Amino acid sequence: MKIKNLVLFVSLSLIICSLLFDSPIGKGGIHRNGEFAIYFVTVSISILYFFTINGLMLAENLFYSLVLSFIALIISLGISESLLERIYGYDYEIYLSNYVANLIFYFLTNIMLIGCVYTFRRLKAYYQ
Repeated sequence: MKIKNLVLFVSLSLIICSLLFDSPIGKGGIHRNGEFAIYFVTVSISILYFFTINGLMLAENLFYSLVLSFIALIISLGISESLLERIYGYDYEIYLSNYVANLIFYFLTNIMLIGCVYTFRRLKAYYQ
């Protein structure tokens, strides 16, 4: 899969997910099984990114995707909350629409995943 097609596919899937699944920073938080859906989406996108790295077995791909997706979700949650607090103040949930909050959260998570995969790729190339 070409990088251009991958970026287009991931961007469209993140926009669709931001419309379908609420993020933890939106109004009212997330629904009962929402955290599993968010984690599944993040792991799926991470697996796509790890398929671009040559020389990884499927088990390694899955393991690194699970771990780095969890890390990316934690980091992006903290960054998006602090970013929204700086822009709107501590009661940002009153002024912010859910779609904007979801887009900010999902795209920050995607940026964190790209950074983790890029760092992993650089470390793998350095140690080989």
